[in-house]
Amino acid sequence: MVVIMIILTVIYSLLAVSLAGLLVRYAHKIRLIQAPAQTAELADIKDLPTVSVCIPARNEMYTLSGCLDRVLQSDYPKLEILVLDDESDDDTSLLIKSYAHAGVRFIPGQKLPKDWLGKNFALDCLLRSASGEYVVFMDVDTRIDYQTISKAIATMEGSSSHLLSSLPHRSDTGRLSTIFGTLRYFWTLLFAVNEVTPASSSFWVVNRRSLLEMDGLVKYRLDSYPEMSLQSTLGMGMLVDSFDLGVSFEKRLSSQADTGIRLLKPLLAGYGIFVWLGLLLTAALPVVLVWSVLASGWYLAIVTALAITLAWVQLDLFYKLQWSSRHWYSLFVGPFVVLHEAYLLSMSYYRHAVGHVDWKGRRVKL
Repeated sequence: MVVIMIILTVIYSLLAVSLAGLLVRYAHKIRLIQAPAQTAELADIKDLPTVSVCIPARNEMYTLSGCLDRVLQSDYPKLEILVLDDESDDDTSLLIKSYAHAGVRFIPGQKLPKDWLGKNFALDCLLRSASGEYVVFMDVDTRIDYQTISKAIATMEGSSSHLLSSLPHRSDTGRLSTIFGTLRYFWTLLFAVNEVTPASSSFWVVNRRSLLEMDGLVKYRLDSYPEMSLQSTLGMGMLVDSFDLGVSFEKRLSSQADTGIRLLKPLLAGYGIFVWLGLLLTAALPVVLVWSVLASGWYLAIVTALAITLAWVQLDLFYKLQWSSRHWYSLFVGPFVVLHEAYLLSMSYYRHAVGHVDWKGRRVKL
């Protein structure tokens, strides 16, 4: 029993030190990437540039309307909206065409070429069909406020960046898909190295001419995170929403899990095994704490309580950044979220290993 206590104390002491380091790094990342939001002042722009909102859609019959309705409410006056139907099996194309009266342009999808990811090819086709000075790429499950585009373009015009990405928040905090959501954006922030700015595919803005001069997304056609890779060439600052920009997203639990399985392995790469072990150790913290108290292992109990506090503060910081309310849920759902993330990470590495990764019903070429 004493030997077990000593071993566990050492293990959880290392975990507590690691969590403390991650907490410092995460807080530092948040502080760095929130800075651009302070420059977004539409009143400072006299001659507004034209903007093309580009949305790739594949089998999105039940989600697309919510996205388009929000975009059509935008207060930005020089706007065109393009939606590409990426060879959907449902009535997505008919839904897109039903918005023609509102000025939405239907872009027919093309047969996916060899050595292209489906979404990247759709984005490239939209880019070459757009005419705006800036292109706003959006996912179908992204929701924006009526001033979102105005604020984003104002920020772009007020900086030297050619590409800007926004971390979306969730306002539907009562749904299971929110409470037990993936920590993908947490890892996106945490593991972006100093020379690579964190990025989000939910909502990103790029200077169209700058991207076309690079031959669009051809170089990044197999990249799971093309917007993150592009920043090294174009220069990008990630704009954390902080609920001011008004970018949010809505996902079903199953869809959210599919996205996590597809993206966690490419995102974490060589860190995956360490993250997986850390998640399992963190999930076991409450059990170890109770057991150590009952067994009178006070040194282990103190270390475990410290690790629990650090883990909860970290999760609470993330939820404060991404949830519009009820971030205190993290105190109760933390262990379940961590176990769920460990499962998704395991499935991500397994699916990538056997080559069975899908996006919207289409096999991803690995």
